[in-house]
Amino acid sequence: MARDFEEANSNQIRFNALSSPTSKFSLSHWIKFESFTGSHMEQIFSLGKDADSTRVLFQWGWHPTPRFIVKWTGDGGTAHEWNHGITLSTATWYHMLIEVDWSTNPDTVNFWIDGVSKTMTNNLGGDNTTTPDSDATQVIALGFEAANSGGNFLDGNLAEVAYWSDNGGAARAAMLSLGYSPLFIPNNLAFYTPLIGKGGIAFDAASNSGEQTSTSSVTYS
Repeated sequence: MARDFEEANSNQIRFNALSSPTSKFSLSHWIKFESFTGSHMEQIFSLGKDADSTRVLFQWGWHPTPRFIVKWTGDGGTAHEWNHGITLSTATWYHMLIEVDWSTNPDTVNFWIDGVSKTMTNNLGGDNTTTPDSDATQVIALGFEAANSGGNFLDGNLAEVAYWSDNGGAARAAMLSLGYSPLFIPNNLAFYTPLIGKGGIAFDAASNSGEQTSTSSVTYS
């Protein structure tokens, strides 16, 4: 089971952010693209202040050029962006793990597809040695960009989305790519949603607040 995002405003899911990473971030998900638009970014995951493009803590998605992009905004609105130019197929499931360490100098960004490491390139130059901005109320957006209150919609299926406030490296990438649930890695697990069913249930391990319901509906397969 997975959420089926159809590149439309009605096919998105939003959660209140349950915790904001400040030094390390690890995002895992399964994805099956239905199309690559060629005209705009297809947002997979974003964490930021709703409708405020200067307060985007973290964004991850596919772009026509240079394909996969991870970016964040530091204090004062300075943007930082890393990318990888791999070409993928539609109608194929992939596991992805993207990790960022803002405590290193320069920042460290690692990316795995199906447990295989992929080199990320610093797209904007410089050391990127800034801590991401987390001074505003954050929301989690799946399948669209929170900072735009919509737009950059995903066309594909998404499942088993989770993030941790640490980096697990190649061992975590290998384990998750074999199909193990993120719940098997409970330490520092900050957010998890299997994206099964209509309720949009998320699990917040960091604040122990239990289950949370999404504020928008999506279709599912």
